Amino acid sequence: MGDDPPVMFYNGADAGTRWRIGWLVFAETYSRVIERCSEPLVVPPPHRESESDIAFVASAVEDGDTIALYYHVADQYPPDARPAHHS
Repeated sequence: MGDDPPVMFYNGADAGTRWRIGWLVFAETYSRVIERCSEPLVVPPPHRESESDIAFVASAVEDGDTIALYYHVADQYPPDARPAHHS
């Protein structure tokens, strides 16, 4: 992404412990956050009452102008990393 400012993907939970994936952009010097998502980037599909309501980021890989975000949902299942391409 070259000269673009640094981006960070993060795991965060609300008061109901519903984990979601978000992103933010740092100033070039990492001294402050200059942009942040207002809605989660990844939300798990609807779940049954017995299942957890979790989306958790594992890693991100830059490939040219694309970032492949690997994540899994509903942590009671074996991790299943999935690329979520976002340019």
